Amino acid sequence: MYNITSVTVSYGEKEYKATLPCKISNLKPGTVVKVQYRVSPDASSIYISSIYCPLEVFASGTHLFSYGKNSKTSLFVDPPVLYKIVSLPKSYKPYEVTMLYTASNTRNAVVLYPPIAGDSITIFHYLIEKYGRYVLNSLFYISLGFILMFFSLFYLKSPKHGAFFLWPGLMALSSGLWQFSNNNLVILLTRYPAVLYVTGFVSMFFIGIPLCESTKRSLNMEDNKVLKYLTFIEILSFIITLAFGIMGVVPLQKSFHFYQIFLTVTFLTLAIIVLQRLLKDRKWGDLWFFLATVFMLLSSVLEYLNYQIHFLDQMMLIFQDSLFVFSIVLGILGGIESSRIYKQSLDTLELKNDMKLQNQTIEASKDKLELMITHFDDIRKQRHDLKHHIRTMSDLLEKKRYIELSTYLSSIENSIPAISDKKYCENVIVNSTLEYYIETAINSDIDINTNIEIPRSNPHISDSDLSVIFGNLLENAIDACAVLPKGSRYISIKSQKAGEMLFITMDNSSNGNYLPNGEFFNSTKHKGDAIGLRSLKSISERHQGSAKFEALENQFRSEICVRL
Repeated sequence: MYNITSVTVSYGEKEYKATLPCKISNLKPGTVVKVQYRVSPDASSIYISSIYCPLEVFASGTHLFSYGKNSKTSLFVDPPVLYKIVSLPKSYKPYEVTMLYTASNTRNAVVLYPPIAGDSITIFHYLIEKYGRYVLNSLFYISLGFILMFFSLFYLKSPKHGAFFLWPGLMALSSGLWQFSNNNLVILLTRYPAVLYVTGFVSMFFIGIPLCESTKRSLNMEDNKVLKYLTFIEILSFIITLAFGIMGVVPLQKSFHFYQIFLTVTFLTLAIIVLQRLLKDRKWGDLWFFLATVFMLLSSVLEYLNYQIHFLDQMMLIFQDSLFVFSIVLGILGGIESSRIYKQSLDTLELKNDMKLQNQTIEASKDKLELMITHFDDIRKQRHDLKHHIRTMSDLLEKKRYIELSTYLSSIENSIPAISDKKYCENVIVNSTLEYYIETAINSDIDINTNIEIPRSNPHISDSDLSVIFGNLLENAIDACAVLPKGSRYISIKSQKAGEMLFITMDNSSNGNYLPNGEFFNSTKHKGDAIGLRSLKSISERHQGSAKFEALENQFRSEICVRL
């Protein structure tokens, strides 16, 4: 097997020796370019190529192969790229191979790559070794794209999170299809090069859209006006290019020049935007993205030069390899940003949960205060009537009317308002929280046992944080008991001070249906972690303590410690 690099080229009145690969420019459409070379008789096949040109192949006067003569449509003004292994007839003499290329209607040049002569199996093995890894790369990209897009379906209710999977998935998919459709080995094996032609160009033209969208989200630059305009231009260009290609106004392969330049401008714009933010904020993530963008910018320039000079016979190899590195950087940055937003959303849920508990404490305290005000008004009235009561009782006593006096005393006692003041601990604010949830538990037919020690004031933790801790514990326990039959519901909550630390333990009955999720458990109310448990751990760690949760067969145990 060997490459044929020395050939005789002739067209019009010109004839000269040429070294392949080469590009013959300034040709009128329909110009026939004849390429001639000699092949030794031990070769049984030749590997040939046609880049958007009709082609006919002859060996020692025998017609071997014809391609692209009748392929003109509005979409295919010129035939798609073709790679083919053509069998040679048996001969004992060297073959005189003639290849007739017809200059295309949309390009003023014919590109010639070196044919390969040899045994067909040997040639095929060589092509697998040379281009096989790029097929695997493209399949990896395609698979990754479908996987990421599949994961985005889990965030239909949260499009912002789903976009971190959707746009990189679309970029990986379009990149993979682009690489797959432009691979020499794939084109060689396919029976429908026109399908690869359309798929390859559509994927290439589309890739700029998810590229810009992924960049905006990975770098948290969704409000950047330049990126918004760039994305809009990408979408508009994609639509116009496809429309013009379908109508035959501008063939897809001719738009390729525009997109090569446009991709270079896109990466240059991204590099400038990120450099400005890097100089302003000095973030390491921006530095890595800037270096990756500059790398892509250089590769797109080299790819454009390759398209003009043809120093590689496989188009877009440089760009595809660079895109692989760029995608990894973009994926890492996107993962970091997605993780940050996810943590931020959890913090927001924790804050909402804590505020809800604090509001319940405030409402409980407010109800108690209103009750006390009502009782105070009653007491004022009683004090106002006290002199009248004393005179009446004195009169009954002087007259020794003891039965009437006893009856009168009873009526006064019954008219005095009873103040319900249940005291579970010394801390007034936490006591209000305990009153609210313990009353809720009792009304839910839950047996509750309390032994709570909390000082009136604590220098290292606020009363509101303590209220959130006890509110979370009791609310979770009440919810767990609510699904159980009456008679099997119980809560036992205790706290004890030791030095500066407060140790809280709580056991409550449960049905045991808890799904572990790392160090937490999945919520029974919504998808994801139990926010109450996460909040308890967050508060305990902020106050030099810890939180531990254990799901037993029919019981759930919580252990919290915080610094007072």
